Amino acid sequence: MLTVLSLQTGGYCQLLSGPAAAAGCSEGAEPPQHVASFGNSLLDSPMDWLPIKNNLNPGEAQSCSIPLSLHLEVEWTQYGSLVNPQAQIVSIKEIIQTNTTSLEVLSAGSSTLSISSSVAFIPVSAALPGYRATPTIDAKLPFDFFFPFV
Repeated sequence: MLTVLSLQTGGYCQLLSGPAAAAGCSEGAEPPQHVASFGNSLLDSPMDWLPIKNNLNPGEAQSCSIPLSLHLEVEWTQYGSLVNPQAQIVSIKEIIQTNTTSLEVLSAGSSTLSISSSVAFIPVSAALPGYRATPTIDAKLPFDFFFPFV
């Protein structure tokens, strides 16, 4: 998702700096703090909900640090029987990247600034179980198994 932010107001630096600006543009007014590990997790089951880990990657020290991108990394695995496995979220991390150059260079003289958001789904499932070695057949036949034919 790409959001375009207008920089036409004079005191935009204090208004746009900090992680709340990225949350306001990309997540909404009240971003969630937890995510359900399964698609059908109940609200009254707190063990089924995972906290969202926040990771703010500030650029070099700038007088005006504006969040430019929001990236979510969702790690998931297959859970349950091999016949019908269910997707389960193991962890989720939110990464907010801020600017590393001055705002004039960043906006290239324009009055707009692009803010992007992205999501990556990372599978962390273990390898499917298999045989360590070819199974051996240890069949014992009764003594008189071929009696009518011999």
